[in-house]
Amino acid sequence: MPRLLPFDLKKRESQKKRNTRTIVVFFALLFAILFLSAYVIVRWSGVWLVQHDEFEHIPWVLVLDGQTAEMERTDYAAALLSEGKADSALVLGRRVYKSQNNADFYIEEMLNQGKVDASRIFAVYHDDPSTIEEAKTVIPILKERAIDSVLLLTRGPATKRVLNIFEKLSGKGIVFLVQDAPDLAFNENTWVHTREGRKIWLKEWFAYIVSKLEILGTKIVEPLPTKIYPIYNAASASKLKSIETLPTLDAIMDEAADSILKDSSIQYDSIIDSLKLNPAPDIF
Repeated sequence: MPRLLPFDLKKRESQKKRNTRTIVVFFALLFAILFLSAYVIVRWSGVWLVQHDEFEHIPWVLVLDGQTAEMERTDYAAALLSEGKADSALVLGRRVYKSQNNADFYIEEMLNQGKVDASRIFAVYHDDPSTIEEAKTVIPILKERAIDSVLLLTRGPATKRVLNIFEKLSGKGIVFLVQDAPDLAFNENTWVHTREGRKIWLKEWFAYIVSKLEILGTKIVEPLPTKIYPIYNAASASKLKSIETLPTLDAIMDEAADSILKDSSIQYDSIIDSLKLNPAPDIF
Protein backbone atom coordinates (compact mmCIF):
# COMPACT_ATOMS: atom_id res chain seq x y z
CA MET A 1 0.00 0.00 0.00
CA PRO A 2 1.53 3.28 -1.04
CA ARG A 3 2.22 5.74 1.66
CA LEU A 4 0.13 8.95 1.46
CA LEU A 5 1.98 12.20 1.70
CA PRO A 6 0.60 14.97 3.95
CA PHE A 7 -0.44 16.90 0.86
CA ASP A 8 -2.51 13.94 -0.40
CA LEU A 9 -4.16 13.56 3.02
CA LYS A 10 -5.19 17.20 3.01
CA LYS A 11 -6.51 16.89 -0.53
CA ARG A 12 -8.59 13.82 0.36
CA GLU A 13 -9.91 15.51 3.50
CA SER A 14 -10.87 18.59 1.50
CA GLN A 15 -12.65 16.40 -1.06
CA LYS A 16 -14.68 14.72 1.70
CA LYS A 17 -15.76 18.09 3.07
CA ARG A 18 -16.81 19.26 -0.39
CA ASN A 19 -18.80 16.06 -0.92
CA THR A 20 -20.47 16.48 2.46
CA ARG A 21 -21.37 20.09 1.72
CA THR A 22 -22.74 19.08 -1.69
CA ILE A 23 -24.96 16.41 -0.12
CA VAL A 24 -26.21 18.80 2.58
CA VAL A 25 -26.98 21.52 0.02
CA PHE A 26 -28.72 19.00 -2.24
CA PHE A 27 -31.03 17.73 0.50
CA ALA A 28 -31.66 21.27 1.76
CA LEU A 29 -32.70 22.35 -1.73
CA LEU A 30 -34.80 19.21 -2.15
CA PHE A 31 -36.54 19.87 1.17
CA ALA A 32 -37.15 23.51 0.22
CA ILE A 33 -38.60 22.51 -3.16
CA LEU A 34 -40.85 19.88 -1.59
CA PHE A 35 -41.96 22.28 1.15
CA LEU A 36 -42.76 25.07 -1.31
CA SER A 37 -44.54 22.64 -3.64
CA ALA A 38 -46.62 21.27 -0.76
CA TYR A 39 -47.44 24.82 0.39
CA VAL A 40 -48.55 25.86 -3.10
CA ILE A 41 -50.64 22.70 -3.56
CA VAL A 42 -52.30 22.96 -0.14
CA ARG A 43 -52.95 26.68 -0.55
CA TRP A 44 -54.37 26.12 -4.04
CA SER A 45 -56.62 23.37 -2.65
CA GLY A 46 -58.44 26.07 -0.68
CA VAL A 47 -58.97 28.08 -3.87
CA TRP A 48 -60.21 24.95 -5.66
CA LEU A 49 -62.98 24.44 -3.09
CA VAL A 50 -64.54 27.80 -3.96
CA GLN A 51 -66.64 28.19 -7.10
CA HIS A 52 -68.24 31.50 -8.09
CA ASP A 53 -70.35 31.30 -11.26
CA GLU A 54 -71.03 34.56 -13.06
CA PHE A 55 -74.47 35.32 -14.53
CA GLU A 56 -76.57 38.26 -15.73
CA HIS A 57 -80.00 37.16 -14.56
CA ILE A 58 -81.53 34.10 -12.90
CA PRO A 59 -85.14 33.32 -11.91
CA TRP A 60 -84.47 31.80 -8.48
CA VAL A 61 -81.93 32.14 -5.69
CA LEU A 62 -81.78 29.26 -3.21
CA VAL A 63 -80.35 30.30 0.17
CA LEU A 64 -79.06 27.30 2.09
CA ASP A 65 -79.23 27.28 5.88
CA GLY A 66 -76.15 27.53 8.09
CA GLN A 67 -75.01 31.13 7.67
CA THR A 68 -73.34 33.09 10.46
CA ALA A 69 -74.92 35.72 12.72
CA GLU A 70 -73.96 38.32 10.11
CA MET A 71 -76.57 36.77 7.78
CA GLU A 72 -74.27 37.27 4.82
CA ARG A 73 -76.22 34.92 2.54
CA THR A 74 -79.61 36.57 2.96
CA ASP A 75 -77.97 40.00 2.61
CA TYR A 76 -76.41 38.84 -0.64
CA ALA A 77 -79.72 37.38 -1.84
CA ALA A 78 -81.55 40.61 -0.98
CA ALA A 79 -78.96 42.56 -2.98
CA LEU A 80 -79.47 40.30 -6.01
CA LEU A 81 -83.24 40.79 -5.80
CA SER A 82 -83.03 44.56 -5.39
CA GLU A 83 -80.57 44.85 -8.29
CA GLY A 84 -82.90 42.87 -10.56
CA LYS A 85 -80.39 40.04 -11.08
CA ALA A 86 -82.80 37.52 -9.53
CA ASP A 87 -86.60 37.31 -9.56
CA SER A 88 -87.35 35.33 -6.40
CA ALA A 89 -85.59 33.85 -3.39
CA LEU A 90 -86.23 30.49 -1.75
CA VAL A 91 -84.89 30.50 1.82
CA LEU A 92 -84.22 27.21 3.58
CA GLY A 93 -84.34 27.07 7.37
CA ARG A 94 -84.08 24.47 10.11
CA ARG A 95 -86.24 24.59 13.22
CA VAL A 96 -84.39 26.15 16.16
CA TYR A 97 -87.22 26.34 18.72
CA LYS A 98 -90.52 24.52 19.08
CA SER A 99 -92.37 27.04 16.94
CA GLN A 100 -89.55 29.08 15.46
CA ASN A 101 -87.48 28.46 12.36
CA ASN A 102 -84.24 29.93 11.06
CA ALA A 103 -86.05 30.93 7.88
CA ASP A 104 -88.23 33.32 9.91
CA PHE A 105 -85.17 35.19 11.17
CA TYR A 106 -83.55 35.22 7.73
CA ILE A 107 -86.62 36.54 5.94
CA GLU A 108 -87.35 39.16 8.57
CA GLU A 109 -83.82 40.49 8.13
CA MET A 110 -84.28 40.63 4.35
CA LEU A 111 -87.56 42.53 4.71
CA ASN A 112 -86.14 44.93 7.31
CA GLN A 113 -83.74 46.23 4.68
CA GLY A 114 -86.75 47.65 2.85
CA LYS A 115 -85.38 46.84 -0.59
CA VAL A 116 -87.30 43.67 -1.43
CA ASP A 117 -90.98 42.96 -1.96
CA ALA A 118 -92.20 40.23 0.43
CA SER A 119 -94.11 38.52 -2.38
CA ARG A 120 -90.77 37.59 -4.01
CA ILE A 121 -89.46 35.71 -0.97
CA PHE A 122 -90.44 32.14 -0.08
CA ALA A 123 -89.49 29.81 2.76
CA VAL A 124 -88.96 26.07 3.05
CA TYR A 125 -89.09 24.70 6.59
CA HIS A 126 -87.15 21.50 7.26
CA ASP A 127 -85.21 19.55 9.89
CA ASP A 128 -82.57 18.07 7.59
CA PRO A 129 -79.17 17.68 9.29
CA SER A 130 -77.01 17.67 6.14
CA THR A 131 -76.70 19.25 2.69
CA ILE A 132 -77.61 15.94 1.04
CA GLU A 133 -80.86 15.78 3.00
CA GLU A 134 -81.52 19.45 2.22
CA ALA A 135 -81.12 18.67 -1.48
CA LYS A 136 -83.53 15.73 -1.21
CA THR A 137 -86.08 18.07 0.39
CA VAL A 138 -85.82 20.99 -2.02
CA ILE A 139 -85.25 19.25 -5.38
CA PRO A 140 -88.83 17.87 -5.51
CA ILE A 141 -90.10 21.39 -4.77
CA LEU A 142 -88.14 22.77 -7.71
CA LYS A 143 -89.23 20.01 -10.08
CA GLU A 144 -92.88 20.16 -9.04
CA ARG A 145 -92.96 23.87 -9.91
CA ALA A 146 -90.96 23.42 -13.16
CA ILE A 147 -88.12 25.64 -11.92
CA ASP A 148 -85.26 25.09 -14.35
CA SER A 149 -82.55 27.60 -13.28
CA VAL A 150 -81.36 28.11 -9.72
CA LEU A 151 -78.49 29.95 -8.07
CA LEU A 152 -77.24 28.18 -4.93
CA LEU A 153 -75.96 30.45 -2.18
CA THR A 154 -73.70 28.90 0.45
CA ARG A 155 -70.35 29.54 2.13
CA GLY A 156 -67.26 29.72 -0.07
CA PRO A 157 -65.45 26.43 0.69
CA ALA A 158 -68.73 24.50 0.44
CA THR A 159 -69.68 25.72 -3.04
CA LYS A 160 -68.01 22.93 -5.02
CA ARG A 161 -69.47 20.24 -2.74
CA VAL A 162 -72.98 21.73 -2.73
CA LEU A 163 -73.05 22.08 -6.52
CA ASN A 164 -71.92 18.47 -6.96
CA ILE A 165 -74.64 17.21 -4.59
CA PHE A 166 -77.49 19.13 -6.25
CA GLU A 167 -76.40 18.25 -9.79
CA LYS A 168 -76.02 14.58 -8.93
CA LEU A 169 -79.36 14.24 -7.12
CA SER A 170 -81.43 16.33 -9.55
CA GLY A 171 -80.31 14.81 -12.83
CA LYS A 172 -80.34 16.96 -15.97
CA GLY A 173 -83.62 18.83 -15.59
CA ILE A 174 -82.33 21.83 -13.60
CA VAL A 175 -79.39 24.12 -14.30
CA PHE A 176 -77.60 24.98 -11.07
CA LEU A 177 -75.16 27.83 -10.59
CA VAL A 178 -73.36 28.50 -7.33
CA GLN A 179 -71.91 31.55 -5.65
CA ASP A 180 -70.25 32.16 -2.32
CA ALA A 181 -71.59 34.88 -0.08
CA PRO A 182 -68.86 36.98 1.58
CA ASP A 183 -67.33 34.84 4.33
CA LEU A 184 -65.45 36.51 7.18
CA ALA A 185 -64.13 33.20 8.52
CA PHE A 186 -62.65 31.82 5.28
CA ASN A 187 -60.73 33.54 2.51
CA GLU A 188 -59.54 31.21 -0.24
CA ASN A 189 -56.33 33.19 -0.69
CA THR A 190 -55.29 33.63 2.94
CA TRP A 191 -56.94 30.74 4.80
CA VAL A 192 -53.56 29.08 5.50
CA HIS A 193 -52.59 31.91 7.85
CA THR A 194 -55.61 31.72 10.18
CA ARG A 195 -56.56 28.98 12.62
CA GLU A 196 -60.26 29.19 11.76
CA GLY A 197 -59.44 29.07 8.06
CA ARG A 198 -57.39 25.89 8.50
CA LYS A 199 -60.21 24.27 10.50
CA ILE A 200 -62.78 25.11 7.83
CA TRP A 201 -60.45 23.88 5.05
CA LEU A 202 -59.96 20.52 6.77
CA LYS A 203 -63.65 20.14 7.55
CA GLU A 204 -64.78 21.02 4.02
CA TRP A 205 -62.30 18.71 2.32
CA PHE A 206 -63.45 15.86 4.57
CA ALA A 207 -67.10 16.73 3.86
CA TYR A 208 -66.42 16.89 0.12
CA ILE A 209 -64.83 13.42 0.03
CA VAL A 210 -67.53 11.87 2.24
CA SER A 211 -70.34 13.42 0.16
CA LYS A 212 -68.77 12.04 -3.02
CA LEU A 213 -68.86 8.55 -1.50
CA GLU A 214 -72.36 8.99 -0.07
CA ILE A 215 -74.05 9.91 -3.34
CA LEU A 216 -72.39 7.15 -5.35
CA GLY A 217 -75.19 5.08 -6.82
CA THR A 218 -77.87 7.37 -5.34
CA LYS A 219 -81.02 7.60 -7.43
CA ILE A 220 -82.20 10.88 -8.93
CA VAL A 221 -84.69 12.56 -6.61
CA GLU A 222 -88.19 12.94 -8.05
CA PRO A 223 -91.36 14.40 -6.46
CA LEU A 224 -93.77 11.77 -5.17
CA PRO A 225 -97.32 12.10 -6.55
CA THR A 226 -98.89 11.45 -3.13
CA LYS A 227 -96.76 13.94 -1.20
CA ILE A 228 -97.26 17.68 -0.79
CA TYR A 229 -94.18 19.91 -1.00
CA PRO A 230 -95.24 23.27 0.47
CA ILE A 231 -93.41 26.58 0.30
CA TYR A 232 -94.55 29.65 2.17
CA ASN A 233 -94.65 33.18 0.85
CA ALA A 234 -93.28 35.94 3.07
CA ALA A 235 -96.26 38.13 2.18
CA SER A 236 -98.63 35.67 3.89
CA ALA A 237 -98.67 36.43 7.62
CA SER A 238 -100.72 33.31 8.28
CA LYS A 239 -97.92 31.11 6.97
CA LEU A 240 -94.75 32.85 8.07
CA LYS A 241 -94.36 33.72 11.72
CA SER A 242 -92.35 36.82 12.45
CA ILE A 243 -90.37 37.06 15.65
CA GLU A 244 -91.98 40.47 16.05
CA THR A 245 -95.27 38.70 16.83
CA LEU A 246 -93.70 36.86 19.74
CA PRO A 247 -93.97 38.61 23.15
CA THR A 248 -90.86 40.36 24.40
CA LEU A 249 -89.41 39.74 27.86
CA ASP A 250 -90.73 43.11 29.09
CA ALA A 251 -94.21 42.27 27.86
CA ILE A 252 -94.07 38.88 29.60
CA MET A 253 -92.94 40.50 32.86
CA ASP A 254 -95.64 43.19 32.66
CA GLU A 255 -98.30 40.57 32.00
CA ALA A 256 -97.07 38.48 34.94
CA ALA A 257 -97.07 41.51 37.25
CA ASP A 258 -100.61 42.46 36.17
CA SER A 259 -101.75 38.89 36.76
CA ILE A 260 -100.23 38.84 40.26
CA LEU A 261 -101.79 42.20 41.15
CA LYS A 262 -105.14 41.08 39.78
CA ASP A 263 -105.03 37.82 41.76
CA SER A 264 -103.98 39.69 44.91
CA SER A 265 -106.86 42.16 44.47
CA ILE A 266 -109.35 39.34 44.01
CA GLN A 267 -108.07 37.55 47.12
CA TYR A 268 -108.20 40.80 49.15
CA ASP A 269 -111.77 41.52 48.06
CA SER A 270 -112.86 37.98 48.90
CA ILE A 271 -111.36 38.26 52.40
CA ILE A 272 -113.17 41.59 53.04
CA ASP A 273 -116.46 40.11 51.83
CA SER A 274 -115.95 37.08 54.07
CA LEU A 275 -115.34 39.27 57.12
CA LYS A 276 -118.46 41.30 56.38
CA LEU A 277 -120.59 38.17 56.14
CA ASN A 278 -118.99 36.49 59.15
CA PRO A 279 -117.92 39.18 61.63
CA ALA A 280 -115.62 38.13 64.44
CA PRO A 281 -117.44 37.47 67.79
CA ASP A 282 -117.09 39.99 70.59
CA ILE A 283 -114.58 38.81 73.17
CA PHE A 284 -115.63 41.30 75.85
